Amino acid sequence: FQYDAESFQMLWLSLIEDDFTAAGISKSEMLDRIMELFGTPYRFGGVSTRGIDCSAFTRLIYQDVANIELPRTAREQFSYGVKIKNKSDLEFGDLIFFHTYSRKFPSHVGIYLGDGLFAHAGIRYGVAVASLNSEYYSKRFIGGKRLTEKETQALKSSKSKDTELKAQM
Repeated sequence: FQYDAESFQMLWLSLIEDDFTAAGISKSEMLDRIMELFGTPYRFGGVSTRGIDCSAFTRLIYQDVANIELPRTAREQFSYGVKIKNKSDLEFGDLIFFHTYSRKFPSHVGIYLGDGLFAHAGIRYGVAVASLNSEYYSKRFIGGKRLTEKETQALKSSKSKDTELKAQM
């Protein structure tokens, strides 16, 4: 399967209704950063473009696009945001969680794109787009979490906070 990334991106952005997520994050900037990482190989515990795991991927996207410092693991990330149980209620930018090796806690996370698709760092293809409707992910779907503006302010990285404090002085 081959595609023209720029055409895909323009088409996808035309389908998105608003310019910003519920947390005030630019959807186009988020999609740009996700697309830059397409094909990055998966590596359990990896935190760089040489190899990245699912929670480091979501963390990197939110850090790079909005200076939001999410916790390191899917399990910890699951403790933030407003819970979304139904797939039909998901919106672009929502974190989505799965049970992939334990039913006790979330062990996989991705970023919802819309139309049943999400971006994630998976074992087989690295950073890629997958379908929530696939048998594998549908069976393992726990739910989504939507970050609010209030939470994003609390999660702003110290680097971003330092810049804001200096600007106020």
